[in-house]
Amino acid sequence: MVKHTFKIICVLLFLGAIIFESAEPATMFSDPSASTPSAGSINKLLELSGLTEQVEEFPGLIKAGINSAIQSGAPIPREHLQIMLETVDRTILPSIVLDQVRLSIEKKISTDGIKEIFKWHESSLKKRITQAEEKAAKPEAYREMMNSAQKLLKNTKRVAFAKRLDSMMNLTDRLINLKEFSGLIVFSAVLTAREPDKPLDIEAYKAYLKTMTAKTRDDAQQLVLISNLYTYQSIDEESLSEYEAFLNKPTTKRYNAAVMNGLDKGFELVITNCANEIAAALKAHLAKSGGTGAH
Repeated sequence: MVKHTFKIICVLLFLGAIIFESAEPATMFSDPSASTPSAGSINKLLELSGLTEQVEEFPGLIKAGINSAIQSGAPIPREHLQIMLETVDRTILPSIVLDQVRLSIEKKISTDGIKEIFKWHESSLKKRITQAEEKAAKPEAYREMMNSAQKLLKNTKRVAFAKRLDSMMNLTDRLINLKEFSGLIVFSAVLTAREPDKPLDIEAYKAYLKTMTAKTRDDAQQLVLISNLYTYQSIDEESLSEYEAFLNKPTTKRYNAAVMNGLDKGFELVITNCANEIAAALKAHLAKSGGTGAH
């Protein structure tokens, strides 16, 4: 579970300036007076930023989360697990998520705004940051990160930067949300197997999550902090200041708010659909087999 969590953090970090959500409402960042960017320019920017590639990894992350839940003791028979994984492949469609992102950008960002974001992604600093993020996302980096955690935490100036980065990019919230997405799918399977005659109550799962928030947040926040410190340790402080300045620019905030709005809508669509489809598939399986399946 921890390694899966770290992978999610690396995905969030790799998206860099693309996926933090400003504390201000997204509606405050609209730019209705400016020209609407073309679909081609939006698609090119999503490719250049790495967002397209990372969204395409989302189904794999969800399946990894499901497998982690099984290894942690979730009472799901093997045949039910197979149904779940097949349903994820069928319903967690990156194209739906990316469509919502494109629509959100079209509504909120001008052509000039897109050009400004392009300029950042083509800069030498962004390329250095991307290299650091890609290196930190490699599987072998996890052990090194944990071994160096105490040393990294002693640098108070970088700790302060890492915390600000978490706040600006909402990494802790995004990490928790992604874990909850995986949990919703597992919840739908367990509840359906236990009470196949009852409709799936997603709100009950959300209510349960509220009781887990404090500990979940503390754990996630600490892991995000260590990951930030490890990922950017090779970037000099002057460059990190420049990076932070870019994140705080109005155009960046407006763009990122639009992207996050699209991601939120897209993820909610595919996850809710997946949970309902899993419930339906398991009910059909249970009705046919006359039981709860074999472990």
